[in-house]
Amino acid sequence: MFGPLHDARRGPARPGVFSVTLTCRSGDEHELRAKLAVLLGVLGRRAPRAAMLCALDRAPKTGRWHVHALALLPPNLDPATVARWWCRCWPRGRTVRPARGAQHFRPLRAGRGGAALANDIDRVLTHHLGRTRKGVPIAGLPALPVRVTACGSLAGLWARVCHVKGIPVAPYVPPRRKRPSRARKVSTAASRPGKTWVLGGSCAWCAKVFPKGKRRGSRYCHRSCGSAASRALRAFEGRVGKPSAKATRAFVLDLERKGWLRRDAIRAATEATTKAEQKGVSVATIKVRAPLCRCGAPVAARSNAVTCGEAACRMKLLRRRRREVRRAARVHALFTELLRLRRRQPFTLDEARALGADLRVRARDVDELLRQLVDEDGTVDVVAGGGGRLRFHSGTTAAARGVNAASMSATVARVAFVAVPIVS
Repeated sequence: MFGPLHDARRGPARPGVFSVTLTCRSGDEHELRAKLAVLLGVLGRRAPRAAMLCALDRAPKTGRWHVHALALLPPNLDPATVARWWCRCWPRGRTVRPARGAQHFRPLRAGRGGAALANDIDRVLTHHLGRTRKGVPIAGLPALPVRVTACGSLAGLWARVCHVKGIPVAPYVPPRRKRPSRARKVSTAASRPGKTWVLGGSCAWCAKVFPKGKRRGSRYCHRSCGSAASRALRAFEGRVGKPSAKATRAFVLDLERKGWLRRDAIRAATEATTKAEQKGVSVATIKVRAPLCRCGAPVAARSNAVTCGEAACRMKLLRRRRREVRRAARVHALFTELLRLRRRQPFTLDEARALGADLRVRARDVDELLRQLVDEDGTVDVVAGGGGRLRFHSGTTAAARGVNAASMSATVARVAFVAVPIVS
């Protein structure tokens, strides 16, 4: 039965079903209507998944007005919170604000099966929407369309019931989705395609169009943009090294003369430098393209951005980085265990893989770690005639005892990083 009532049907997200009674101190009909509209507005803003079917009722003996309601509340919303919202609709004062203890939320039997819950809901709606009490009509009670109000998913259900039964009510209009209340951040605004710079017309760093009266030969809109562009280029030259700094600087400036923003040119030059080193050719022979996100969209305008700025791409990158960090930590733990258990005796590749399996390290990561230790770091010796057995040499054993603990910790960190590179 939760299909037409609520989108959360199973498991811990099933809504709580309550029979609600809301009262006020004055018992006036017009005041009760006005405050009920305020409560439904607050409920729509703070708990969009909640739903209520409210009906004004009148006590047969005293004639005081109150509200009966069937409420569907999400699991994370306490009924006491709704009662507090109802009491705060009135101004402060003991003689004005309703007593919180007089607001009743009775849970229905949702945990005993659909039949018991359906029977409870049938009795509750019969009482709330009925015009009699123990067979005696209630005096002064208005017609059903006038005294019934619904919100949330129950509003559409009530509109369909009224249409089937021929009850004249206003048509149900579903609430519109709330639009973003502020402009998008600059870090999520794409820089390419469509954003280039023109000498004397726009900025070569942020692509902002110059105002009238700007000097004709200007490259940057403000001194801060010029300083940021200079710092980025100097940092890039420092990363590539002094021997390649002149060639990479000319490569960046050449892209900039073609209309590229400097930040885009530096990103492309970084990739081109890596490819040139791998192929052993000059960086000028590498073809480059505008930096793109993994989804194919241009990267964000922020200088160190690596994604397009969309939430899905950013979260995907964050999850990938977390996986790589955990993977590097497991490789680090494997290296520590090898030092602790096998620093004085030889071991085989199969033994290292078995130890890695206990630490949830993949076999290829174990092979890569041992390759780094043998070929690059030189901390592991291959035992001659030992059938592919390995052992740590004396320098590593001494470091493991604490003779050179600082350099040993640096070696462990470097091996873990090289064996499992973290995505940047």
